[in-house]
Amino acid sequence: MKLSSLLVVDHTVPDLEARTLAEAVPEILRRVEHFNPGEPVDALVRAVLRREAQGSTAMQNGIAIPHARVPALRDFYVFLGVAKTPLEEKGFDGLAIDLVFLILASDQKNTVMLQTMAAIGSLAKDSDCLAKIRHADSAKAIWQPLDEGDFQVKKGLFAHDLMHAPPVVAREDMALGELLDAFFQHQVYAAPVCSPDGQVVGSVSTGEIVDAAFPEYMSRMRDIAFLAEFEPFEEFFKKEATIRVGEIMNPHPLVVDTDEPMIQVVFRMKSEQRGIAFVQEKGRLVGVIGRNDIVSRILRA
Repeated sequence: MKLSSLLVVDHTVPDLEARTLAEAVPEILRRVEHFNPGEPVDALVRAVLRREAQGSTAMQNGIAIPHARVPALRDFYVFLGVAKTPLEEKGFDGLAIDLVFLILASDQKNTVMLQTMAAIGSLAKDSDCLAKIRHADSAKAIWQPLDEGDFQVKKGLFAHDLMHAPPVVAREDMALGELLDAFFQHQVYAAPVCSPDGQVVGSVSTGEIVDAAFPEYMSRMRDIAFLAEFEPFEEFFKKEATIRVGEIMNPHPLVVDTDEPMIQVVFRMKSEQRGIAFVQEKGRLVGVIGRNDIVSRILRA
C-alpha cells in the first residue's frame, strides 16, 4: 500500500501559520476538509500533545511525526501540514521542522501506525520529493509527488526503517580529545569507528573513554583514598591529545544489515547487551539504531 493512499488530498495543509508543533497540530485538524472522527478536535489535540511531551517526534530533514493512539477513534488518519516558515523545533540533525505529518489511530492500529511512520522515514531520505513538497502551492501539489514516489507502507519493520545518520563517525587515528569534543558538540555517547572506505571496524563510547581515563591498576585496588583527588584525571588530560581512538575502541561492535528485521535487531541488541547497532549496506556504514529509537519509535509510538 502506498503512503499516498493513506494521506488523501483533503488532509494536506499548505502554508501553516503555526510557529511550534503545539500550534501546528490544532491548526492542521481545524483546516482539513471532510474530517469527521466522531471525537472532539480538542480531545485529539490533547492526546497528541500529551504524547509529544513524552518525547519529541522531530526526526531529520525537517520532518516531525506527532501522533496519538486514541481508543475511541473509528479509523486511521494521516495528515500533512507544510509550514510557511520553519517551526521552532529542530530534528536530531539540527534542521528546523517545516513538514508535519500528523497521525491519529485507534489503539487497535498500532502496527499500521508503525509501518506508516517507517514509510515517512523513507520519504525523509528523498531530498527531491521533499523539495517538491516544500515548493508546492496547493494541497494537490503537495500530494502529487508523494503519489508519484514509491513510498510503501510495508508489512514489516526493518533496520533501514528506524536507522538515522550517525552524528559522529570516528576514525582509528582520531585523537581522543577530538572525539570528546565531537561527543559534547552533538550530545551523543557513542560512535562507530570506520575505515576510510566506510567499513565499520569498531565502536567507541563513553565507557571506553572512562576506562582510558582511569589506569588499569586502579581497578585492582581496594582503596584509592590515598591518591590525590585529581591525579588520575590529570594524567588523562595529559594524554588525550596522544591517545588514538583505535587504541581504546571496541573491535567487535554490533553491525546489522539494512534489510534485517527489527525484531531480530532488538533480539541481538538484548542478547549481546548492546545499546546501539550500526547499520551497513554493501559493507559500508549507512546508519545507527539506539535503544532510544526503539523506545520512542516502537514501544512508545
